[in-house]
Amino acid sequence: MSRMRVFARSTAARAKLNPAAAVTAILLLASRLSGEVIRQYRKLKAEAGPSRNVVLLAPSAGRHPSLPPDITLFPLADAPMADLDLPVLQYARRHPWYLWLWVISEEVAFSGRWGTLFDAFDDSRADLLATTVCGYETMPGWEHWDSLMVPGQALPRHRWLHAFLPLYRLSRSAVNALDEAYRSGWGGHFAAALPTILADAGLALEDIGGDGPFVAPGNRNRFYVNTPGTPSLSPGSLVHRPLRLIPGARPDQLWYPVGPPAFEPRRSDGAPLSEKRKWAAPPSERRSHPWSKE
Repeated sequence: MSRMRVFARSTAARAKLNPAAAVTAILLLASRLSGEVIRQYRKLKAEAGPSRNVVLLAPSAGRHPSLPPDITLFPLADAPMADLDLPVLQYARRHPWYLWLWVISEEVAFSGRWGTLFDAFDDSRADLLATTVCGYETMPGWEHWDSLMVPGQALPRHRWLHAFLPLYRLSRSAVNALDEAYRSGWGGHFAAALPTILADAGLALEDIGGDGPFVAPGNRNRFYVNTPGTPSLSPGSLVHRPLRLIPGARPDQLWYPVGPPAFEPRRSDGAPLSEKRKWAAPPSERRSHPWSKE
C-alpha cells in the first residue's frame, strides 16, 4: 500500500469534522448555476469519499441569490475563457493544504460512481493526470500549436505536448510550477501550455485512459476512448463533438460533452461558436488576473 493511500485514509475521519483535513479538492468548473450543475455537484459530493472535498467554481455568488445551502461555492472573477486554468490556480493558492486538485467541467459525466475513478489514481504520483496526452507528432494539424509562448528559448516541436482537459488532476508541485511559469512569460492555449510547462519542469504526466503514450499499464482504454487523429476526437466517449444528451451505456466511463440541447454549438476545439478567445494572451494580461496578486 502506498504512502499516499495510507495518508489519505488516515485523514478520512478528520475530514468529516474539519474540511481542511482533506488532502484532495474536487473542483466542478461551471459557467453558470443550473439544476443540472447542482445535481452533478451533489453526485460528486455523495460519491467522492470523505478525504475529498467538492467545491463549485462558478461566477460570483451575487448572480446566484438562491444558491442551496449545501453547495460550497468559490466565486470566479470574469476572465478570458481561454484561461480556464487560472481560476484553479487562484483556488489552489488560497487553499494550500490540498495536495491534489481534480478539475471537472460541468459537461463531463461518469457512468459509474465517481469514487471508482478517483480511487483508481490514489497510487499515481503523476503531477498531471489528464486525457489525450500526446506530442506534436500525434496531432500535427491541431490549430493552436502556434499559440504556445516559451520565454527565452525556442522549444523544439518534439517537446510540445497536448492534453484534452475537460477533466484533469494537478499535484501541489504542478500548481507551483504553473504559477511560476505563467509569471515568467509562458502562455498560449492552456491545452498546450499546461502539459508542456509541466514536462519542461521535469514533472510527471499520465493519461487517465485512452490509447496514447502516457497511459499506465492496466489503464489502456479503461476510463475513456477517443480518436486523437481527428479534429473532433470522434468517435469516442471523450470528444469535442458531438454533444450527447445523456452519457453512454458503457459502465465506469467518462463522457464529454454531455448536456441539454440548449448548450451552445461548439467549435472543433470545444469552445462555443460565439466565444471570442485570446489563446495567446500576453504575460502582462495574465498577471492582471486576481490570482496573480495574491
